[in-house]
Amino acid sequence: MWVPLGFLRGRTGGAVLAGGDQAASSFVVAPSLTLLGSPGPYELAAYVVAAAATYGIGRWQLAGRWPHSTAPRLATEALPVRTVVLGLGAAASILLATAAWEANRIINAVG
Repeated sequence: MWVPLGFLRGRTGGAVLAGGDQAASSFVVAPSLTLLGSPGPYELAAYVVAAAATYGIGRWQLAGRWPHSTAPRLATEALPVRTVVLGLGAAASILLATAAWEANRIINAVG
């Protein structure tokens, strides 16, 4: 089975799990449009944008099962540097905005 290493971490579950861990307290419990009034979904979106922007840097594949696995090099083209920088910049700005929003919510809740 061939799995690109770019998919292993960021593309599949790593970004979603990290975003879920970071944004767990940011979600409203009720499944409705009020969910969009909390920073949680936007934090997850920032992690997904970062994973999509760095997708092209996975130039190695994991082949076989551990401990006999190998990592041959891929022959794919990388994303343009400008695309990666813009994607990571967008993800960082979204994440900073949601962190400020969450901090404001905490400060207002505490007093």
